[in-house]
Amino acid sequence: MRRILIDTAVEARTKEFAKVMKGELPDKFDWGKGKTPVENLKAFYNELKKDSTYFTHARYVYNIIVLYNNLLILEPHQFEFIYESYFKQWDDILDDKIRFRGEKEFYKHIIDCMGYAKIRSGLMREYMKAQRIKTCVYCNAQYAVTTEEFREDGKTKRIGTYQFDHNWPESKYPFLCTTYFNLLPCCPTCNQTKLQRKAEFNLYTKNTIEQDVFRFELSPDKAVSAYVSEDMDKLEVNLKCDTNPNLLKNHQELFHIDVIYAEHIDVVERVIVVLRANGDYYRKSLQEGLDELFPNGVEDPDYFFFGYYMDKENVHLQPLSKMVQDVVSQLGGA
Repeated sequence: MRRILIDTAVEARTKEFAKVMKGELPDKFDWGKGKTPVENLKAFYNELKKDSTYFTHARYVYNIIVLYNNLLILEPHQFEFIYESYFKQWDDILDDKIRFRGEKEFYKHIIDCMGYAKIRSGLMREYMKAQRIKTCVYCNAQYAVTTEEFREDGKTKRIGTYQFDHNWPESKYPFLCTTYFNLLPCCPTCNQTKLQRKAEFNLYTKNTIEQDVFRFELSPDKAVSAYVSEDMDKLEVNLKCDTNPNLLKNHQELFHIDVIYAEHIDVVERVIVVLRANGDYYRKSLQEGLDELFPNGVEDPDYFFFGYYMDKENVHLQPLSKMVQDVVSQLGGA
């Protein structure tokens, strides 16, 4: 729920990703001879050209091939322009059934050719780990981790991996199915409620002002010392967006944030108790203990006080961290 800034580190990561997708880094991911996404797309294009019935389908695939290098690293603010300029006029052909290495919808052939299924569990998992993402970027209430089963050397094996959502759905925008900034780690709940709808929220931005577009607000708003046990049943926490009401409306409609977080008020209660029961002396002694145990320092020392990551840069590492951070800030305990 906190956007990631597209800085030089993220740009370097996406450029490497693009090289992998083009088959230029076989040590990182080996597509096999003649099996890179572009080669698959060209084979599909050549097959479509054989039948005049599929002239527009061939043109759609041709546009992907021409734009492929840019599509891989296309930034969110560029999605709309590319769609309007090169693909929108052919929305009505995406569900057409076509026979090519089996019969299925046209958009599914594109997704297969572009290799999304091959990179989802392995390659993208490594990039998300490098970006320190473990939680659902839409709700921050659950982990985005799942399992995947496969056969290798005659044995069934399982790996822990991520569940991904296409921010712009693959069924409507298949040309974005392997665009780095369109693949967002999410939990099963958000994935199922969103379905094939487009979310206004994207994880990435180039504007620091847009990183914290959402915030949680605790009600009633009062000083920590004023809360007593009978107040706890009256607590509510709601998602706010001061700058873009349409974004907030879309996010609530797709992901039911307030409904989900109504079930986590007990976490807010514990935050209030921790702040009331442990004064500055305890926090100071805790810090001294951490300094003694870890002479080189601890990345997020307040984690040991609240039980949640309190550094904004770590918000994607643990569910509910966003809510805890915002509530602690509101209560003046940060």
